[in-house]
Amino acid sequence: MRAECYNFLGTVFRIISMSRIENLKAKVADLYLAKASDRDDWADWLFENHVFVVAKNAERIAERFGAKKDLAIAAAMLHDVADSVMSREDESHEEKSLSMARRLLCECNFSEEEISIIVDDAIRFHGCRGVNIPKTLEGRAMASADAIAHLQTDFYDFALKTLQKEETMENIRLWALPKIERDYRIKISFEELRGEMNAEYERAKNLFTA
Repeated sequence: MRAECYNFLGTVFRIISMSRIENLKAKVADLYLAKASDRDDWADWLFENHVFVVAKNAERIAERFGAKKDLAIAAAMLHDVADSVMSREDESHEEKSLSMARRLLCECNFSEEEISIIVDDAIRFHGCRGVNIPKTLEGRAMASADAIAHLQTDFYDFALKTLQKEETMENIRLWALPKIERDYRIKISFEELRGEMNAEYERAKNLFTA
């Protein structure tokens, strides 16, 4: 009887977790589909080709390495959510993403402890710049998921085509090559995953060095 009770409660918890993820997904989609006037032109590409790709990656990585899936998925969907309403050039972009993420998570019934993991670790440090890297397993899963999305999709191809309209190739390389190295060597914090991304890493570098 006790085992049956635990199984039932586990099923209920999974249903609740997935329902709040679906609710969050719908809210994120609504933000991008509203097409705010102040956002960058490439927000459409990010919505269609990046945001939920990162979320899928985060789900697989979390399951593989024992992180809490719903927290990693939520962080992935919200990691740059201010893209839906403003340009990356806006100096308040990062803090706007954090505040928007916190509000959306509250609306979707995430606890304060969960929000702290998602917002104050996974999202805040997903860029892995300097010593500011995620400490939680969920944050590491999400940062890895973001980096893998950059390397496996046409993220860098699209960035190259877009930047060539306004920037010299030298300036593009100064942005792209360090970012590719950070994606591969730092953001992917699981050595096993990094080894699986060798071909994608080399392909991305070749875009800017050929």
